[in-house]
Amino acid sequence: MAIPKKIAYSIPTVTDGVTAIDALELTVVDVDVIPNVAVNPAYAILCSDPAFSDPSANFETVLVTANSSGTLTIERAVEGAAREWASGTAIRFSGTYSAYQDLVTHMANNTNPHGAVSTATASRIIVRDADGRARVAAPSDNTDIARKLEVDARLALAGGTMIGAINFDGQKAQKSIIEDYVEALATATWNGATQSINLQSGNVHSVSITAAVTTLTFTNPRAGAHSFTLRLAQGGTLYAVTWPASVAWAGGDPPDMAIDKVYWITFATINSGTNWHGFLAGEV
Repeated sequence: MAIPKKIAYSIPTVTDGVTAIDALELTVVDVDVIPNVAVNPAYAILCSDPAFSDPSANFETVLVTANSSGTLTIERAVEGAAREWASGTAIRFSGTYSAYQDLVTHMANNTNPHGAVSTATASRIIVRDADGRARVAAPSDNTDIARKLEVDARLALAGGTMIGAINFDGQKAQKSIIEDYVEALATATWNGATQSINLQSGNVHSVSITAAVTTLTFTNPRAGAHSFTLRLAQGGTLYAVTWPASVAWAGGDPPDMAIDKVYWITFATINSGTNWHGFLAGEV
């Protein structure tokens, strides 16, 4: 930024009723700092603060259109009010007319400032098109912008088909109608004295037993109310099961079992697995 230059601001003798505040000439002491206004008119700022640092100082921006040995022809009050300026007032040339007009045009450009485009173009600023939309390239990273194409492909607002698992992570699915569904099935063979049923593996557990079970635990119940179904298949040899002490059985006793039978047993809790109720649904 140029250093402010002092001007000998002598408004010429006024004739024909033109007041001093409307004078159209001023004289600059430092002629060497004047840009070539014959080629391109320039803007100059007159300021009551020689340092141009006081925001409350009086100022006036003028357009310098001609220079005759330091006497400048000006257009008044381009910005700020026209004033009388004393000799010694500071002046600073702030840019050419064409540069200013370019700036005005640039500031008013709401279609492609800085070459902005509404298409998916690399290394360009994005601007919305006439419909208020803008486009980006297809995402390839988890942090990329998702387009409508990708969002619709994941799940339509209506009639969509899921192609992968959804993990609600303990959140509610409210006001839903579930139709034609299956429950997660976990299978196992109990072939030792200590066994467990991992309730995160499914809501239906199908078990074949090949050894007596003396210690059985239900692990990872959901918080609050939870239930699951056990399908227990006894083969040609009958094996006893010692059920968890937290289970209270309908009728007071666990079911009696026999060889070559399949038993369907339902367990339910309302306190996150602290206490369970057991029900024999049937045997086949």
